[in-house]
Amino acid sequence: MKSGCLWGILGIGLITSTPGLAGPHWSQLPMSNGQAAAVFDLTTRKLTAFYEHPYRFPKQGAESADLCYDTYGGIAVDGKGMWLTDVPFNPGEGYVWGTGIVRTHQWVSEFTIETSWFSPMTAQGRLLVNTIRVTHTGTTPRQVSLFTLHNYHVGKGSPIPKNEQERIVWNNIGYVETAQDSPRVVAYVPVGGADVHGASPHNPYPLIGSGQLISVDDTGVTNDAVCGFQKNLGVMVPADSVVFGVITALSGDGLTGDELIDQINTWIAGRTAEQLVTDEESEWTTWQNKAAVPQSGNELLYRQSLATLRMAQVREPNTESIRPFGQILASLPPGQWAISWPRDAAYAISALAASGYHEEARAALEFMFTAQSGGYTSYLNGVPYLISVCRYYGYGIEESDGDPNKEGPNIELDDFGLFLWALGQYLKYSGDIGYFAEHFPAVRDLVAGALVKLIDADLNIVVKDSSIWERHWNGNEQHFTYSTLTAIRGLCDAAHWSDEIGETTAATGFRDAARTLRMGMLTQLVDQNGALVGNLEETASGLYADAAVVEAINLGVLVGEWSTAQQTIQLIDKRLQLPSGGYKRNDDGDWYDEQEWIYIDLRVKKARVKLGLPPAIAADTVLSKTVVNHGLFAELYTETGAYAGAVPMVGYGAGVYVLDLLENEPTDVLHSCLAETEPLPVEPDLGDLAAPDAGTGGSDTTSFPVDTVISDLIGQQDSTNGHNDVIDEPAVDVAGQPEVDLATPAPNVDGVNDAGTGVMEVGTGTADVVAKPNPADSSSDGCKLTTGDRTPPLGWVSLLLMGIMAFVKKYGRRFYRRPV
Repeated sequence: MKSGCLWGILGIGLITSTPGLAGPHWSQLPMSNGQAAAVFDLTTRKLTAFYEHPYRFPKQGAESADLCYDTYGGIAVDGKGMWLTDVPFNPGEGYVWGTGIVRTHQWVSEFTIETSWFSPMTAQGRLLVNTIRVTHTGTTPRQVSLFTLHNYHVGKGSPIPKNEQERIVWNNIGYVETAQDSPRVVAYVPVGGADVHGASPHNPYPLIGSGQLISVDDTGVTNDAVCGFQKNLGVMVPADSVVFGVITALSGDGLTGDELIDQINTWIAGRTAEQLVTDEESEWTTWQNKAAVPQSGNELLYRQSLATLRMAQVREPNTESIRPFGQILASLPPGQWAISWPRDAAYAISALAASGYHEEARAALEFMFTAQSGGYTSYLNGVPYLISVCRYYGYGIEESDGDPNKEGPNIELDDFGLFLWALGQYLKYSGDIGYFAEHFPAVRDLVAGALVKLIDADLNIVVKDSSIWERHWNGNEQHFTYSTLTAIRGLCDAAHWSDEIGETTAATGFRDAARTLRMGMLTQLVDQNGALVGNLEETASGLYADAAVVEAINLGVLVGEWSTAQQTIQLIDKRLQLPSGGYKRNDDGDWYDEQEWIYIDLRVKKARVKLGLPPAIAADTVLSKTVVNHGLFAELYTETGAYAGAVPMVGYGAGVYVLDLLENEPTDVLHSCLAETEPLPVEPDLGDLAAPDAGTGGSDTTSFPVDTVISDLIGQQDSTNGHNDVIDEPAVDVAGQPEVDLATPAPNVDGVNDAGTGVMEVGTGTADVVAKPNPADSSSDGCKLTTGDRTPPLGWVSLLLMGIMAFVKKYGRRFYRRPV
């Protein structure tokens, strides 16, 4: 099995689900401070992963290791104990909304147990905090002890290290775990100390029943060493509440175990476990209060989307040899796309800029300005360039996947235009024009200038590439519309900001190139009805529908072209809409293409609103489902509506949602660039069916405390422990508006949601993750699938019948990967 597929098996899963189920599909919640990443699993009720880097691949041939096998807490009452993995959670448990803090509640005897997990944003280092608060809610005094268990593997190997020849040693403050011939080190420190520090050979796991661990100072060299702590709380009387915590730190920068423990104690700075939690909540509140407040949308989901964007930005410091700082990952672990793509990052950067996080947006841009790239000029007719043609290793080095002797690399020229767009969004919202002046030579010569040189002189469109869906080279390269439309937008941004700093000659050149590209797009990349096609080469076959071209509307490059915009939306609806009401990405027909793409659902919604049309039903379904699933956007939904692919998606999920709420871009710049004098016409006012105006960005004085949420969006709050925590599933507002044909709007004659059965069922729990075997029909790269049909969606009656059939049909489960 290739290493590229291993994270697909370990890090993602298709979650079992009932079709149309509104309940949770996803149980693995990531936490990251940008220097490491951990995952808490609500199904197993334990921490199941702690990665030494938030990104998947540090450099060529290396993959970030997950050192944590599992870790969790326990409790003993009157000498009888149990691990908390055996105690159910309150339904709807997950993040403290708007933060990276995972919080759960359980009940044992007369006690409420609140557990918090987080990777502290104020810490320098790969730290993880776990606290357990126990509150006596009964009437009888009881003897209570709290426990933790830590099973890490620190030996050789990646992404799953070996557990051989390990050793755990107590140094009077905490435990240090090492392994022979391995550079990895893990330290465990009980905040405020522990009464017993237990470890192999007296494994804490079987001792919990007796309520008493056995102290061990040195395990000696052994296989699969395990340790844990016991904190005796004495006799707790009714209303007593006590917090115990443990901090775990992974090795970094060659630190020894003692140095790791010093790092932990420096960060603790004498605080109690309770203060650590309170301070982390306060830090998130301060950060959230910088955000622009949207005029519409679900504020809880908006805030959690911002938290996802923050956690997905790498904060490892740069050195002379590596430059990881600032990059934004396409997904957080366990999602297999924990890799930085310029395309995904562009949406995330634009979202951060629009929401007021200019420092974070600038850091992400700076990562791409300073990363090592430019190694694929032979595929670009020798044109030098700055922005990666595919993606980056975590250490800031360009990567393009694909065997040169087989499918060839991915050469994605849309990255150049999208980078210029994201840069323009940062400049627009921050006003930091000096930043553009500083980097103008690179923009002129290696980004916008490179795009100008990559225009096909015969067709007036961007030369062949791999584009958004990463179709590789060696005969797969085509003239993709998405690459041309993003180039138009990026060159217009480059022209505008060049004018702003007085570089008028360059501005004129960029503007002329954008106009040439738009002329080429509107003549070469449209079908007989005037709709934008996916690429030039497939037009003759009739199988040319590609939802990515909807960005021509969203990015403004169809300004003044009402007919093309209208026909493009009609084509996407007719060819790519699924029985669920959502959209597949194109009509190429492999399994990955045929699933419902959440990025496409959201971008089609935005385009419809821009055209004055009601948003598609699928957009409301996506938002309601995402709220229930802890604010984490999936990459895909399967035929049954279950989460699939990489979760959570960052730029393609959290980023596009934030943009949907905040981006309210005037078209003046594009009118000027594209020589248009009239605004894009829209359909007549549709009242409530059209989306309201969004906010304009910038800071707001309204405070957003992370432990308090809007009462009409959530269920019951628990005030017994001093925190206001979401412990019921947030209420979901589903508009249920049917799809409306652009030419002849059809009434909803029966008053039900025609996208399925007309009934939305609310689930009551979290399904288990089910591993999927590799199918026999996978392609030569060992992962990519080539199944599915090319049949476009049918009429509403057929959609209804197909939806019903989907409830009873059992689909095979398959692994896949993003085409690489």
